[in-house]
Amino acid sequence: MPFVNVMSRTQLFTPAVVTTDETRALFNVHKGDRVLWASAIVQVAASVGQVGTMSLGDGDGVAGYIAAFTPTAASAGVGVPIVGAGTFLAFSGGKLYTVDDTIDVVFDYTSGGVINPRVRFTIALVREYAA
Repeated sequence: MPFVNVMSRTQLFTPAVVTTDETRALFNVHKGDRVLWASAIVQVAASVGQVGTMSLGDGDGVAGYIAAFTPTAASAGVGVPIVGAGTFLAFSGGKLYTVDDTIDVVFDYTSGGVINPRVRFTIALVREYAA
């Protein structure tokens, strides 16, 4: 009988340069992992008037876990959880990985702003181990 481990993983993301688009791998997932949910919490809001979005996904869909949101205090709210409602989580049971992969954050900068936002992303997954 396999051993099943339910775990959460958390990573902070701040774009390397506030005025540049960026995609960064935040989480490694292994073949057989099933991601159950994802969330984001803005810890430092982007500048008022800054236009740009963040999303969380993988190679199958850049917003598969968390659809694009604007990390400003007015849009997302500092400290307010943004619950993953992407297509990967639309079905009960989450997304099962059949190969090793990464879950990536995409920062799409549009205009304005000088404050670099900081967002805490969390995923929950199930990993099965042979007994």
